[in-house]
Amino acid sequence: MVLAVLMAVIFFVNFLSQLDDIGKGGFGLLRVIAYAGLQLPQITYEILPIAALLGTLIGWGNLANTRELIAMRAVGFSLPRLSASAVMAGIVLILGGILLGEYVAPRSAALAQDLKASAVGGEKTGKVRGTTWVRDGMRFIQLEKIHEKGLLTGVTIHEFQPDGQLVFSGRAEQARIESGGWRLLEFVQSRFLADQIQVIHEAERFWPTQISTDLVDLFAITPDMLTTVELHEHIEFFRGNGLQSVDYEVMFWRRVSLPATLLVMILLAVPFVFGPLRQVGAWQRMAGGIAVGLAYYLLAASFSSAGKLWALGPAWSALLPTLLVAVAASWGIRRIR
Repeated sequence: MVLAVLMAVIFFVNFLSQLDDIGKGGFGLLRVIAYAGLQLPQITYEILPIAALLGTLIGWGNLANTRELIAMRAVGFSLPRLSASAVMAGIVLILGGILLGEYVAPRSAALAQDLKASAVGGEKTGKVRGTTWVRDGMRFIQLEKIHEKGLLTGVTIHEFQPDGQLVFSGRAEQARIESGGWRLLEFVQSRFLADQIQVIHEAERFWPTQISTDLVDLFAITPDMLTTVELHEHIEFFRGNGLQSVDYEVMFWRRVSLPATLLVMILLAVPFVFGPLRQVGAWQRMAGGIAVGLAYYLLAASFSSAGKLWALGPAWSALLPTLLVAVAASWGIRRIR
């Protein structure tokens, strides 16, 4: 029930955030509604821990207000046994979360991006995530936009020597991926020679490279569009080619740790109900749960970004918020026992 309420609120907020784009191309009201709906599974997956905490607080809070928890403990129900009952209910949420994260949310996120891109720009560009960088040996390629059928726009190429010396920089307004290479259109390059910079303009140039359409798509797909297995495959590919894979690794560990996170959030409700919030009303208990849930959500988002600066490693960046909540839950349970 809590999850359903949160989904309704998120849908409404997401819908309002897209109103400024109504009228751009074919992005009308119905497509805005569809876009907000397609984004809902991914956001729902991310707030499952908050829903688990709030749902447990409300369920147990009702029992606490009617003194039923006191009666249960009086007739011999221990605190671990009561906690186990909540955990059993949480297993259902875990199974639903796994199905949502593996089969629904990734595909829905890709469809949402494709829907808006095709409505606003008149074409399908669902595999693009802003500016995309691709590496080919000592060449680093920046792609501003990836279209269907191997068409690229805003292609910038930088080539370096093994010692780091820049050889040339070039830009093509458009490029088409063909067998064995790319066909660059309106290509302008600046070659950095020993004593001068040579500028060359070419209306068309065939550039040999092994970067195929599938490989470009691989670089352009965002982590939230991938299942856990696909994330692992991408990580192995990037590692094998000496490429950065931190974002994919963080998402991988967040997916893997979801069951533990949900269980920890459910157990975190125990000290709330049996401790300081035992005698308060439902709204006060909800406010406390929302505050803790938002704190966890912000903490997880902060560690995902700050982990790169602090060199924590992807696993620690994803798992540390859950570990901190687990410590807090354990400490709270020990106090009330």
